[in-house]
Amino acid sequence: MRQATNSLATKEHKENKDVENKSGLLFRSFFWRAKEAYFCRPLLFTYFPCRAGENIDVKSQYLGRDFSSLLKPKSEFLGYIGSDYQRLRITFTSIAQDKKDHAVYRVRGYSVVKANTNGFEGIIVVDKISRLREMHYGADDELKNAGIQAEGILTAKYELRENPEQKHSGKFTGTMTLNWYVPQNGKLLCDDIEDYSDNYNNNQYAGIWTAYKSRIENKVANWGEYRIPFSGDLDIGAGEFSANPKYKDRGW
Repeated sequence: MRQATNSLATKEHKENKDVENKSGLLFRSFFWRAKEAYFCRPLLFTYFPCRAGENIDVKSQYLGRDFSSLLKPKSEFLGYIGSDYQRLRITFTSIAQDKKDHAVYRVRGYSVVKANTNGFEGIIVVDKISRLREMHYGADDELKNAGIQAEGILTAKYELRENPEQKHSGKFTGTMTLNWYVPQNGKLLCDDIEDYSDNYNNNQYAGIWTAYKSRIENKVANWGEYRIPFSGDLDIGAGEFSANPKYKDRGW
């Protein structure tokens, strides 16, 4: 029994590493294709202030904490698939931290493209957890004396596999980011401190969708809360997301 359990754990660890390696390669390929149109801005800071040099690695300190309630969005995901910005709807029905490997989160949900709905299962694997050295306190620093303990960014790789028995099915792979903070009471929360700002966003996913049928080309597939990373001229909103009317026939 112990041997079987160890074998399963070894297999699961290998699968997690494979996802991390493969999705990393896929994301880098996607990033280099997209960078020219976005002035080489890294995905992590497409909308979030670029403070990469000021972040502090706190993965060992925070990995044991449960980010599952933050990874499940509080609002509807906005998303698109393909170079023509076809509307993509992603819904997480459940997400839970693995009891043995705290870097892994088990995800279930479904995707909707046009009239096609596909259920999926997969994992999100935490890559980095960073704390911002310089925190933000909202409009006019209204929360400066509120006792905020920390603010930071979690980055992870993900692989979400649709049911192969369903029509037009495949898998989503890529990189995601989550902005978090810890208020005075020590609870881990989504960072909504500056949700009033024009470019506010959270839970940003950028990657590709790969069909199980090899003859179908990979498609860019991005989604997020409030804004969508690398959305080009799809999003023409100033204060909030607003779909360009030219993509109305793409589900917008």
